[in-house]
Amino acid sequence: MPARAGQEPKLWKGVLPSRGVITSGPLTGWRYAFLQFIRIENTIAMDLRCNRPYWPFPTTVRFRFDKHHVSVKAVSGERAPRLDANALIQKCLQDGIAKSPFENM
Repeated sequence: MPARAGQEPKLWKGVLPSRGVITSGPLTGWRYAFLQFIRIENTIAMDLRCNRPYWPFPTTVRFRFDKHHVSVKAVSGERAPRLDANALIQKCLQDGIAKSPFENM
């Protein structure tokens, strides 16, 4: 998506919060915890365990990484560990799957 006039485009820094909130799309406001990257044909997808607001039962949602990585944000003050997404994506491209190192937290 191109940047608006007077704004710099967002650059990928290779860091992804392990948990936080979804900020755009139909799941806006849902909390998530990163589970894994998975390779499906020629695309990378990320599996997130998501909870909608005020709902105790989580569900697993699969997002296309190239389109939706900007939709997941850390919540300030929660101190969510950050993932080295570039390393996990490289592992996923080689092995087909890359699980979160923080999965048991």
